[in-house]
Amino acid sequence: MLGYCQSGVWTMVDAELYLPEVWFDQDHALLWKRWHIPPDRIFLTKPQLGLEMIRGAKANGLPFDVVGCDSLYGRDSQFRSDLDGEAVVYVADIPADTHVYLKRPTVGIPSPSPHKKGRPFSRLRVLSKAKPVEVRSLACHPKTVWQTVEVRQTERGLLTYPSAARRVWTITPQGKLRQEWLLIRREPDDTFSFTLSNAPAHTSLSQLVLWRSQRYFAERTIQDTKSQAGWDELVACKYRAWMHHIALDALALWFVAERLSRSMIVVSFGTFTVLLIEWSMCV
Repeated sequence: MLGYCQSGVWTMVDAELYLPEVWFDQDHALLWKRWHIPPDRIFLTKPQLGLEMIRGAKANGLPFDVVGCDSLYGRDSQFRSDLDGEAVVYVADIPADTHVYLKRPTVGIPSPSPHKKGRPFSRLRVLSKAKPVEVRSLACHPKTVWQTVEVRQTERGLLTYPSAARRVWTITPQGKLRQEWLLIRREPDDTFSFTLSNAPAHTSLSQLVLWRSQRYFAERTIQDTKSQAGWDELVACKYRAWMHHIALDALALWFVAERLSRSMIVVSFGTFTVLLIEWSMCV
């Protein structure tokens, strides 16, 4: 699902039904016809579906400044690289065991050794002595500088997060080196969350934290779609019925967002807008 957040108002702009790869064979042809699945559908992973929705939002002229996503998408280095190739700034959550480099590694194809026989090397490898580290190990690293960052006013008062950011290096599946921001945030239960971003090197810590915090509205979009628009009440077996229902849900949320933007006193989070992508169990 693709959500949209601007100035404290959030809504859904797009959604797509994920189909497992095992369904794309001849044994499921009859089910495809029975469920009205478009015959031109090809298998796409969830990150690939997300990328297509983001590209569709850009093509339709939807203005946004940054894309936020959960770790299902963030852990896919190719997805992040593709967004970077689209000139899209992202703040992508990643698992705690994600590996990054603190110093720029050297990547290449090893030279053949004159003392060893066999096939020459053909795959890219890290040639330097730099070793990757898990991002969770950087939470207590002596060079990780923590600051308390103010995020926004809430019903319970001012929301703040102890946070830290540092530049790290990552490698795409094709062996391309990329320098990214690693944002570490201490959660209220004393755990840590980790986020990678391709934001410019001059981006401030407060800006990274603010962007990351907009992920909250992805959850609100899903919650409102289920509780207010009726997504949780959908009972259907056909692809077309699902698409019709989700389109009506999106229209309902757009109507609510439009009415709110006109009538409520909005607490401004800045001039930027955020495109939020998240996978829901309902999809």
